[in-house]
Amino acid sequence: ATVSVLYCVHLITMLTSLIRHLVLTTLAICVQGFMLLQVGFYYALMRWRNRKPVEQRVNINYDAINFNTCTLSVVVPMRNEAENVEGTLNRLAKGCKNAKSVEIVIVDSECTDDTIARAKQVAPTLPFKNVAFASATGGRGPTLDAGIEAASGEILFFVHADCLVPQDFDSLLRSSLSKPTVMCCAFTFAIDRSKLSHPYELPGMGTMEKTVYWRSSILQLPFGDQGLAILKEALVKKYNSFEGTKYPIMEDFKLVQQMRVEGCSTGHRIQILPQKIYCSPRRWLKMGVWRTNLINQLVMLWYRQGASPQQLFDFYYRKSTEGVPRFLRFATYGL
Repeated sequence: ATVSVLYCVHLITMLTSLIRHLVLTTLAICVQGFMLLQVGFYYALMRWRNRKPVEQRVNINYDAINFNTCTLSVVVPMRNEAENVEGTLNRLAKGCKNAKSVEIVIVDSECTDDTIARAKQVAPTLPFKNVAFASATGGRGPTLDAGIEAASGEILFFVHADCLVPQDFDSLLRSSLSKPTVMCCAFTFAIDRSKLSHPYELPGMGTMEKTVYWRSSILQLPFGDQGLAILKEALVKKYNSFEGTKYPIMEDFKLVQQMRVEGCSTGHRIQILPQKIYCSPRRWLKMGVWRTNLINQLVMLWYRQGASPQQLFDFYYRKSTEGVPRFLRFATYGL
């Protein structure tokens, strides 16, 4: 009888876990479908509005750049990444095909732990051409702009500190950006499954990876967690960098939107490379795939309705809730 009771309890537990997994996966599918519909609608509208050819104000002289040997600057913004910094830098070193032509720029974004101290400790052991340090306050936009100023390379690659780059990433980026029709390139988004306790810990993960690929490749909307690579001359002269003073957040969206508009009229594109960049699942583990991404989509809707990047920044870092719409308050209730 005891064995039967234990078996029933075990069976009920398994069924409950299965039902929970199916419900969360279904919610994730709905949220990601909503994301594709929203992004697709606005992209179609953008293409219609910008369908007429426009003369380029800034032309890049590709013949003046030796893409095989020029310096590639990897800009890594860091905010309290003491646990990840050594692994990130070592992975960058192992992933390089030619580290002697790669520069690393570490940007201190108001760290309160020993992230920078650890980075400086490991820097002399790395095979790169140079390891530079910079600092900034006021959000991600100012942080990336500080990285641009500190970088000496003709090619800039912006990568998050909790992301692991693919092998030979530098060679892949050089090859992509050497094509005049490629405005920018990024890698295929994937979750670092080694950080999960078991394969089913994050329901909806596979759906998110697939829909992010469709969003970035078909709808031309990659984000910073895919790693963004671009020529420095184009970034500074054509797109006015990240305009950090105006964009403490949404800086990657601002840049990509400019390139999407350009692509509508010129036929140029943002290339999504098939190689995967593996992102830490930590932010999705806190609230789950469906709720995290739903909040992201509602924030995007608020932005399209006229919210300023500063408002989004204050909301994101819980500095102020002034002007936050009800639908976003409801979605973030209890956080």
